[in-house]
Amino acid sequence: GIDNDSRITILFLAIEGPASLVGDIAGYFWSGNQFPRSQIPRSNEREMLYMDITRLSRFGVEDVAGTLAHEFQHLIHWNYDRSEEVWINEGLAEYATFRNGFRLTNSPSLFLDSPDFTLMSWSRHPRDYARAFLWIAYLADHYGGDSLLRSIVANPNPGISALQMVLAPRAPGVTVADIFRNWVVANYLDAGAGDVLFGYPSLDLAALRPTETFAFLPVGSRNTAVNTYAADYYVFEGGENLLINLDGPNNQPDFEARIIKLRANANPEVLDFPLDANNDGGLSVPDFGVGIDRVVLIPYYLQNPNSASSTEYQFSADGSGGPMAFNDTLQYHDQESRTIITLGMPSPLLNNEHLDSFAVRFTPSSNGILMGAEFGVWDRAGAGGSVRFYVYDDDGSENHYPANKLDSVDVASVSGAPGTITFNQVDFSARNIQVRKGEEFHLAWVLMNAGIGDTVFAVLDTAKVATERSAVLVRERNRWAHFTAGLNFFMRAIISVPADPTVPRLTAGLLQNPVFSQALDIFAIGEKPLSSASVEGKFIIGNSTKTLRFRAVGDSGSVFVDDSFRLSSAGAAKLIVSARHEFGVAVGSDTLELNVDFIEPQKGGQLFSLDKNVSVILPPKVIAKPTYFITIPAQDDLETNVTNTLIPTALGYTFGPADLTFAKMVELSIHYNNDDIAMQSENDLTICQFENGEWLPMGGELYRSNKTITTLIGRTGTYRLFVKQFLPESSDEAAPLTFFLNQNYPNPFNPNTSIKFGLPKFHHVTLRIINLKGQTISSLIDQDMPAGEYVFDWDGTDDKKVPVASGVYLYQLQAGNYVNTRKLLLVK
Repeated sequence: GIDNDSRITILFLAIEGPASLVGDIAGYFWSGNQFPRSQIPRSNEREMLYMDITRLSRFGVEDVAGTLAHEFQHLIHWNYDRSEEVWINEGLAEYATFRNGFRLTNSPSLFLDSPDFTLMSWSRHPRDYARAFLWIAYLADHYGGDSLLRSIVANPNPGISALQMVLAPRAPGVTVADIFRNWVVANYLDAGAGDVLFGYPSLDLAALRPTETFAFLPVGSRNTAVNTYAADYYVFEGGENLLINLDGPNNQPDFEARIIKLRANANPEVLDFPLDANNDGGLSVPDFGVGIDRVVLIPYYLQNPNSASSTEYQFSADGSGGPMAFNDTLQYHDQESRTIITLGMPSPLLNNEHLDSFAVRFTPSSNGILMGAEFGVWDRAGAGGSVRFYVYDDDGSENHYPANKLDSVDVASVSGAPGTITFNQVDFSARNIQVRKGEEFHLAWVLMNAGIGDTVFAVLDTAKVATERSAVLVRERNRWAHFTAGLNFFMRAIISVPADPTVPRLTAGLLQNPVFSQALDIFAIGEKPLSSASVEGKFIIGNSTKTLRFRAVGDSGSVFVDDSFRLSSAGAAKLIVSARHEFGVAVGSDTLELNVDFIEPQKGGQLFSLDKNVSVILPPKVIAKPTYFITIPAQDDLETNVTNTLIPTALGYTFGPADLTFAKMVELSIHYNNDDIAMQSENDLTICQFENGEWLPMGGELYRSNKTITTLIGRTGTYRLFVKQFLPESSDEAAPLTFFLNQNYPNPFNPNTSIKFGLPKFHHVTLRIINLKGQTISSLIDQDMPAGEYVFDWDGTDDKKVPVASGVYLYQLQAGNYVNTRKLLLVK
């Protein structure tokens, strides 16, 4: 540099930026310091970076270090190329922050939320930094990493010309425009495609926000525009037989479009949209809505940014239907028991209304629009007369009587066949009557314009469980009162509810019969109600795939079971479930992977997990009958009250059938490696069993040569590998109120057992193992200890690490004046 030394000066100061700058300035590099004062009077004549000191207290050291990496890149880049275009220079500087492991101040989401901005444009908006970073990250991921970026920095040409020169030897025949075509797809898919070019291996991007989403067809003509070296995103996710029509700008060969087809449990398909010489074209997706769940149209423009800013185009879509709304039927009858009531001559009119009418209360499970109603008729006599249907809201009182009248519709001719239930329809679709989840409304009806002998026989049923809304209300003498509780008219309310666009979060699970081990209850559980028709699943084991048949459990609508499944073979298995929400359009799924072993009593055998990290040896005759055993990863969220002394590893497993007791203790082994634990923690490993909401330490015999820890277990259950930690300090909150010494676990034991005790305050502590002669054979603790709860293991050896004989021993805790002694049993 100009000062001819190897030092770089970093000046911390409070930086004040110009009012026109969006956001504050975290730091900067000024090239004026690289010139002598004879040329730049304010030059400091040295390599120098400026950092905003106020950010240290506001955002911390890591934020400042990330900015420092950004500014170092500018200094280095200036040394090689003083004329680089801003978008590349800033993209490389943002990548330097990321490459050095620091958090990006300008999140990629800033661009993904509004992607129609020219790649090369620059206005100092945080979105510009995010866009430039994604471009550089994509180049690094796919075309040479650090080596490519060094070449870009060192190339003296600016902008696209520099990129094309450094790409030529690495990707012959690939142009910057080719990369841009894949980049706009990758920004939508990330790594969700089978083709790695449509993802960012180094990043996990948030979802791109589409320009517009269409949930129904057809879509009328849209006139719009796209910026050069930018893209729009139009998502079609509702309807059938999709046909997209695109009318691009004439005489502009740089206008193009791509299509993404997405289907459940399959890689996306990316296609070029076919356009003729006038940039007009159409693309048909006949399996849209059947095999294809979503289609994304991506128009973009590749004109030189120095000669064009944007271009206009039009598009439309043909097709039919769309899951904008679903019909939810509310009905308060079970269609099993029935009572017939006669509705004869109407009552006199008062204020143009009949005095007598009958109402049923409904409680919507979703927001929506009342589309209609149906009521059951058993028969009619004479002309029958017409029926007027009213819609009332609820008065909000504890009686829940009808209150304000919202609307009414007449049914001119009532139908009813003798001896059968005939449902008559009432159409409210044109009235726009909105109902809200959990807010009651009432459907009331009254016989109108009936003459002598005209009668309608309405159908009621007796509710199995009488509730507040299981009641028919009658309006007489201008007031509402209960007619009879526990009865309902055979009546339905049809409500149109908006389609649910969210993807269901599902849990796949199973319960194994403890007696007949081949019998499994397989579950699909959603966080909210699911569409029963959409709940599907399959169980794959070896080359066999069995389709599951689910039914609802209870009234929640979110739990489904197939309780007829039977195992018939062993091996690696996979359970896959999928479903839509009750009014959903998106399919969610969950997968449970497991291993199935079949063990015969006379032969014995070995149980394995899928990753082969855990095994259980079952000698002959430890089980009473042939049994299918299932091994699955243990849940990570099992509660424990020993987290202050035990740190869980990822190695946890559940063995089924649940609570199967072995005829004698069997060997459980867990293999670990450097990814599971730090090697300095090997001496502190212990296997724990999950029992009554607690992880109970069982110890284990450690074999460092093959990185395995082994213990004996007496039954199936859930086991996990933990690292014991000694807590030199405990907060007052964690300290117990009194001294305690728990019974060791397991007991009897071989070869390890754990002893848990608590101290309410600081004391000198001794914990000793004593034989029945009163002799101390092992001193586990002899030191000062603060208040807290502790767990210590004894491995069945004396102070010289020589194994002791089987038998009864005592363990004694002494802390100050507190002394407590318990027995333990070592069995070999």
